[in-house]
Amino acid sequence: MARTRTLLAYPFCLILIASLAGPPGLANSQALPPAHFSPDQILTVDSFSKEGQNCFGHVSKVHSPSAGRISAKINKRDSAHASGQSLEISFWLFGTQEMAWESGLAPLDISRADYLLFWLKASTGVQNRLWVSLEDKHGLSKEIRLAPYSTRAAKNQRGWKLILVPMNAFGNLDLHHLESLRLIVRSGIFGLLGKVFLDEVGFAGPRNVFFESLKDNFSGFPKSIPSDKYSGLLAMNDTSMLREIARDTWKYFDNIVDTKTHLIADHIKLNDPPFVGDYTSPTNIGLYLIASIGAYHLGFISRQDAVGRISNTLDTLARLKQYRHFFFNYYNTTHLEPTSTLISSVDNAWLAAGLIAARSAFKKELYEKVSKFLNRMDFDFFYDPGVGQMSIGYDVTKKNLLDFHYSLLCTEARILSMIAIGKHDVPRDHWFQIFRTPPSGWKWQSQKPREKEKKFQVYEVRTGFYIYEKRRFVPSWGGSLFEFLMPTLVIPEKSWSPEALGLNDQIVSGLHRDYALTERGYPVWGISPCSFARGKSAVYGEFGVKALGVKGYSDAGIVTPHAAFLALETIPQDALANIRAYLKHYDIYGEYGFYDSVHVKSKVVTRQYLALDQAMSFIALVNYLNHGSIQQLFATDDIGKEVRELLKSEDFF
Repeated sequence: MARTRTLLAYPFCLILIASLAGPPGLANSQALPPAHFSPDQILTVDSFSKEGQNCFGHVSKVHSPSAGRISAKINKRDSAHASGQSLEISFWLFGTQEMAWESGLAPLDISRADYLLFWLKASTGVQNRLWVSLEDKHGLSKEIRLAPYSTRAAKNQRGWKLILVPMNAFGNLDLHHLESLRLIVRSGIFGLLGKVFLDEVGFAGPRNVFFESLKDNFSGFPKSIPSDKYSGLLAMNDTSMLREIARDTWKYFDNIVDTKTHLIADHIKLNDPPFVGDYTSPTNIGLYLIASIGAYHLGFISRQDAVGRISNTLDTLARLKQYRHFFFNYYNTTHLEPTSTLISSVDNAWLAAGLIAARSAFKKELYEKVSKFLNRMDFDFFYDPGVGQMSIGYDVTKKNLLDFHYSLLCTEARILSMIAIGKHDVPRDHWFQIFRTPPSGWKWQSQKPREKEKKFQVYEVRTGFYIYEKRRFVPSWGGSLFEFLMPTLVIPEKSWSPEALGLNDQIVSGLHRDYALTERGYPVWGISPCSFARGKSAVYGEFGVKALGVKGYSDAGIVTPHAAFLALETIPQDALANIRAYLKHYDIYGEYGFYDSVHVKSKVVTRQYLALDQAMSFIALVNYLNHGSIQQLFATDDIGKEVRELLKSEDFF
């Protein structure tokens, strides 16, 4: 689902080095290394905590391309530091033979590293027979003999030596895309018998070396200190304030896009240390396309710029691994490999929504290019005719559709059904097989629905609603504003469905407002899935008003500004007052607009930007400031025209 995400840290280990004795001098070094490296100056490739697997989860192995006797084991008694373990390699090479320890690198972007670093201990005669090699994604490799880069053994290191190889010694390798690292032992004409011990292999450089390497791929990065704009924004009239917020929010899409692959990063964290979520999803990509159109509509970029951004991203899409012309749920933004085996139906639908907007906005420039993607995406692939509903996705590894379905109409997944019907990929009666409320016999739901049979066009439909605070409404799964309102970014539900979806959107927005301000006594409202602070890290959580959901998410006192921007479509004056209240009560505004969430009582702000939430805020602002211009792109496309009557004829209550 578009909302389902886990904010995972990149799988690396940081090593702890109390003090490293710097060498007296290094040949070919661009600078003398510091007397010691702090932990966040080092990205560890392998600390040998797992046999056969490095810190990235990739294969680490010892092998010989020629004959020879080789064995390797984890040594838990001998390491470069007081505690820990090392890799012990024993070998007997005959004649001019060689062996190598090799470790996969992801591929790794470590472009800001100054040194390749590792601890090494070798038996007599082996030290001068060692080489190290790096290889990039283009198949280029460079070998360096280690002898010139060996340091003196530090006191109490039991023969261990620190090896520091300057990265500029590897010449013109692509350090943005390193594929593998190898330590090589070569015998002379008389062979070689001995041992090598390895420990704490990694890269060293500036503070937050891995983050700095990723940051180099972007056009800019926000400061960790929030910008001093509160008083200025609050002093503006509503339109000026929203335009300024839109301009700041756009900066995420202007800057946090990989300049080489043209894919938007999933999220960034501004805490200490800062962090880049260097992966993306079909939803992120689709919303980035729409945001680029929105920036053009608001005059932030030119038409040529918008077309160029979208065209570049489409070129990358064509290069991504796909399954039956659908896209995997996550891709690394640097090396473009899928990092998930799931093909999500709703995430691909949001990508399709972005494609529809792009071809509608730029017919002359992009219509044919975009239509090639859309025409190949046959959403019948996800359709289950047995229940008349869409599966949530396909597992490529297991080669089967998942058993779960998008069975509720009032969730963000209804965009999937609209596009599938509009493209003629699934029958029109699919729309009426989706539950307005689950059957009353499903006892686990939060309340028994009032339901009855109605006829719309030629279809018999079971409709129903819940009641909360004496108001009738059709529920979502979790009761979050995200589920109810995200489709309004592209669908003019207010005008297309005034007695059903449009009316329901307005009702639940008001109930959200009243729940937070009146029932809970919060100074602001906006309960929706978002990232939230957990200690020094941030995780993604699903929050909602429990009474407005079939199952219902918890409240937890966490609110998110993106919900207020979504509500500009439904209760605009209340939404505007809410946006001002966020600025008044919380230190929640930064260089790229509002941070993702705040705990209303502790006032702890999650200083994180998510592509999904930034996009929802920005696109909602574009629609409000520019008279629904994004919605009109869908409305005027052939796919949109096909589903308008389905929405218009329905009456929830």
